[in-house]
Amino acid sequence: METANCAGFEFIGNNRVIWRDESGCMSPETLAIHWLNEKTFVTKDLKQRNEACPPRNSIYTVAYFDGETLELKKLWTGWGEYSEDALIFTKWNRE
Repeated sequence: METANCAGFEFIGNNRVIWRDESGCMSPETLAIHWLNEKTFVTKDLKQRNEACPPRNSIYTVAYFDGETLELKKLWTGWGEYSEDALIFTKWNRE
């Protein structure tokens, strides 16, 4: 993410992704990923957080990708009104 030191997605194959947020860089989450079409995918928690709750799901649409910069729109799936989030990631080179 543009405003964070380590946040972002690390795609591992076609059906898994590692997510790091700006507050949990050292505690990444591995999520299942399911592509709905060329530009839209759903992520789902693999680790059960609460027996009384279903897994957390998020829906993203790829708005822009040029090989270096990725812009995603996170679609709101919760209760009430909420605007879509735009997430912008820049490729990180491990050197």
